[in-house]
Amino acid sequence: MDDLANSSVPADDAAVLSQALSGLEGENPTSTVPAVAPAAPVDSTPTPVETPVFEAPQPAASTPVAEPAVVETPTEPATTPASEPADPLDDLRQTAIGELKSLIGHVNLKPTDKFDAYLMLIRSTDDTSLIAPAHEAALAITDDQARSQALINIIKEIDYLTHHDS
Repeated sequence: MDDLANSSVPADDAAVLSQALSGLEGENPTSTVPAVAPAAPVDSTPTPVETPVFEAPQPAASTPVAEPAVVETPTEPATTPASEPADPLDDLRQTAIGELKSLIGHVNLKPTDKFDAYLMLIRSTDDTSLIAPAHEAALAITDDQARSQALINIIKEIDYLTHHDS
């Protein structure tokens, strides 16, 4: 009986077998004991253990989920280039624009050059009061093709300024 307990039977099978044989101890040793098939050799390599993966519980569908609070950071008001220039070059630019505005109506320029100066001022400042003088300069251009291009530019600037403000 000890031979069976020390055999290569797995531990659980050996315990079951030992328990079964202990019930037979009081019987005749010549009695027939059911034959037990030899067990397969036990693999001694350790079986890898899977690490359990923790999953956070999902809230039930009826459980309201709180929205994260939105924290607004105060922003500083935007400064316009006319009120406070960002750097010395921008300061010089604003000064030159002011000087050109005061001179453009008094200088003797070719109509195309005068129109180009007005157009540049309009694009630099978005000043709608310059549209009418730019239109007059465009009408003074004698070349039909150049005048038509100037008028197209006036229309584009008006469209830009009216859509830009809204």
